[in-house]
Amino acid sequence: MEKMDKLEALLEFGIALLKKREINYWLDCGTLLGIVRDQNLLPWDTDLDIGIFKQDLSDSDIEYIVKKARNDCYDVNVYGSCISIAKKGYVFDIKLFDKIDGYALEKKLMPKNSFSSMIGFLVHCLSSEHGTNRKGKNFFNRIMIKFIQGFSKILPKFIKSILAKPLNYLYEAYLSKDISEAVPLHFFKEFEELSFNGRNYNIPVRSPDYLAFRYGKNWRSPDKDWVTERDDGAYLNNKEKNT
Repeated sequence: MEKMDKLEALLEFGIALLKKREINYWLDCGTLLGIVRDQNLLPWDTDLDIGIFKQDLSDSDIEYIVKKARNDCYDVNVYGSCISIAKKGYVFDIKLFDKIDGYALEKKLMPKNSFSSMIGFLVHCLSSEHGTNRKGKNFFNRIMIKFIQGFSKILPKFIKSILAKPLNYLYEAYLSKDISEAVPLHFFKEFEELSFNGRNYNIPVRSPDYLAFRYGKNWRSPDKDWVTERDDGAYLNNKEKNT
């Protein structure tokens, strides 16, 4: 199966999970950009972006998504701002937005270095109710991941809760960089269906305006050099409103 076929199959699989639970969603970021602009997924992307509001997601919904995806041999990781479903390098990211002060906020932190990444992963292992399927990108990463996973598994639950809180504070305050995204809520007030490959997907009614906010006024022209931390309107908007 070619790359695009795998991405399209992953898109269908992930959306089917959300529809099964009647969870409101919309295509977001590069996935929305490709389908609206090119009537196709972006050929250089290996991940799919789907947006939902946290308030529309229950604990039982998360349990269903995790169990169903893992039963179908997908790796699943549940984070505070994202549920990541992956297989063989292709990722279906469910971006979790909070409604705060007129914005849809996806709170995200990026570790500053390898040590920070290990602490962040340790916090995840200590606090997650859904375990982890993280693999690691190289030999050293895989060794450290297995060590942290094994360490967290042998700890009693009350010890995990005691350790998680101060480590999480340390990670958020000193070891990570805020890369959160803030989108004005008016972009997500109304949605419509867009047909792609014979299937209908939800998109914001104001998709052209939203894409211009995210990618700039020239969003209709492909730009492979586009970088989130430099160019994304939602990232820059959050940075500006917090300075």
